Amino acid sequence: MLTSELLRTESLSDGESDNDDTVNNEPIVSACTITEAMAMLPKLKELAIQKGHSKLLSTVMELVSDLDDLKCSSMTKQTRINDFFRPKC
Repeated sequence: MLTSELLRTESLSDGESDNDDTVNNEPIVSACTITEAMAMLPKLKELAIQKGHSKLLSTVMELVSDLDDLKCSSMTKQTRINDFFRPKC
């Protein structure tokens, strides 16, 4: 969602209108994994600190928290020890 908003803002700043009926010549952005997204966040955090953008920094920190939550919820659940010792049929 944030990426699409950034792309829309970029295209609007180039003088294009916000009309969904027009065909854009922009390259299609492929979806990335949670791990790839988390790898990009330290650079964004560093940029926010260097430029002194407190709003951007707070947004990046919220993203870190949200991505951590997503990663934890998508991980497999721990199994019980008894599951490993069931008799084979």
